[in-house]
Amino acid sequence: MNMYAKRVVMALGLGIVFAFVDIYLTGTMNPEVWDTSGPFFWYMFLSRAPIGFFVGLLGVVTQHPLLQFIHMRYLRGIGVGIILSLGLAASAFYDDGTTWGTFWMIVGMGALYGLIIDAVVTHLVGDGKRMLSYEA
Repeated sequence: MNMYAKRVVMALGLGIVFAFVDIYLTGTMNPEVWDTSGPFFWYMFLSRAPIGFFVGLLGVVTQHPLLQFIHMRYLRGIGVGIILSLGLAASAFYDDGTTWGTFWMIVGMGALYGLIIDAVVTHLVGDGKRMLSYEA
């Protein structure tokens, strides 16, 4: 298994772990979250787990594709976490009592999850185009 596949699998695993952490934290305030027959559990799970998958996929990107500058490694995880959290954060406004604080908390947690996943996986596996070569 090459390093790129290890990175994607490890990041996806961490994304699934953080999805359950997020569901647990939300479930302490709203026990209906744990009802797997309802949409809320699956919506939260399917909005958090892909953060790990896409952080893993973007592990080869160490240079901006258009502007050609080298960016800081962990901004990749923060950016992916923010972008993939916007859908869940916007859906929080379905409830009339929701404030902007809830929106920013969801986006902030997504950024934090992306940062942690990218930092751990980059430390353990690495990043960059060298991961694309096969190692037996």
